[in-house]
Amino acid sequence: MAVSFSEVVRRAETGPMVTEKDFNLGMSKKIAELCKEYDIRYNREEVVPTNDSLADDVWKAGFKLFLDTGVYYMSTKRVVKFSEEEVKESIKHLPSEVSLGEGKDRVIIQHRSVEDKLVPIIDGGPFGAEVDLDMYVKINQAYAQEPGNKILSHAGRIENAFGLKIRENSPLQIIIVKTCAQRLMEVLSNAGRPGMPMMAGVVAGVAGLQDLVADEFLRPSDIRALFLYPDLKTDDIQLSKAIQWSSKGYNMFGGGTPLIGGWCGGPDGGAVEAVAVPLACMIVYKMNILGSGLSHIKYHTTTNHESLWATSLVSQALSRNLPQSGGIASRTSAGPCTEQIFYEITAMAVAGCASGTGQLSSPRIAKTKFPNHASPLELRFLAEVAEAAAGIKREDANEIAKLLVSRYKDRMEPDKAPVGKPFEQVYDTETLQPRKEALELYQKMKKEIEDIIEFKKR
Repeated sequence: MAVSFSEVVRRAETGPMVTEKDFNLGMSKKIAELCKEYDIRYNREEVVPTNDSLADDVWKAGFKLFLDTGVYYMSTKRVVKFSEEEVKESIKHLPSEVSLGEGKDRVIIQHRSVEDKLVPIIDGGPFGAEVDLDMYVKINQAYAQEPGNKILSHAGRIENAFGLKIRENSPLQIIIVKTCAQRLMEVLSNAGRPGMPMMAGVVAGVAGLQDLVADEFLRPSDIRALFLYPDLKTDDIQLSKAIQWSSKGYNMFGGGTPLIGGWCGGPDGGAVEAVAVPLACMIVYKMNILGSGLSHIKYHTTTNHESLWATSLVSQALSRNLPQSGGIASRTSAGPCTEQIFYEITAMAVAGCASGTGQLSSPRIAKTKFPNHASPLELRFLAEVAEAAAGIKREDANEIAKLLVSRYKDRMEPDKAPVGKPFEQVYDTETLQPRKEALELYQKMKKEIEDIIEFKKR
């Protein structure tokens, strides 16, 4: 029998008490032991691993880590643990496919095998970007009207409104959450895709329980996103959201992003933690859609060599051992409308396609520099790369990714990567179509990447 929410809450109130520092140290030590036990080592000579037994060993190590470490409940300073039988029972209840949206806009997320010819589902929106309130509908509409975008996700955060800075837990925050959630329905109508599923996580950049106010405007066929904090941690707010959204019947996406260079150690240790993350989301939050990937503490990206290697390995481990493939995101160093962002997108998409990833999220710059720092043109590019790369062999994907990483590896630091342009400079804000200069760069990069992928697939 699956572990109930009430049982999770009970363990969060009565589990072993430990300081956060001691939890971090214990997890770090356990990861190091598991990497040694299973001989998991980062290979600097490859970007996309090709060893099935290594993927299975990472799965076993991540499974053991979760059983041994559990989840740290920050609100009570206690550890919540689960038995092997409980975890395996939860896996039995994890669906191999999930239906989202309505009518002609309905989409099904399915399990993808390693090197599967099935194209991953693409989702996108201005995730992570600060969006001006008066541009909120236009920017999201531009994302929603992209044919390759199957799920409108993470519509951006609002930091200022009506001449005021939005404070956490303020009445203005409630107003903005309601306003933005309501406007998303307008976005879908304007884009001619009224049944398109939406993935709403931190609505308008709200991290607290105020996010629940958006529920009245969302449909059960939409997705609510909820994440673990780095290093297997959660709290009252996150669990309360999970309980509420489960009771409302929402599909729920759960994931997290371990930080390479943090408590998990290097890419090998990060891969072990990243396997434990979806297991925790599945049993603690009762998620039916899972994701996992790795960022880097230095670059804050998922497209650097170390993160690509670890994320590819984790994707293969999940694909080979769970009824559902995990989703991954492209967090880039370069900004919109630059050559580098197209290289970064392609490296992540090709690696993900070959590694059995079921869902690819639109690229977003790791450190935005100004408002509206997002562009749907890169999402279009991601969808087309995924279409071209579906069915690619890992060996070929590895060669492509190595080539592309070599072109931007020296410009990964935020102060070295090209900043790019805001939405208003990439798109015409009236027609919501790419401007001539942006479209020319897109077409140039599309031709270059098509030639690389087709050459490797021959």
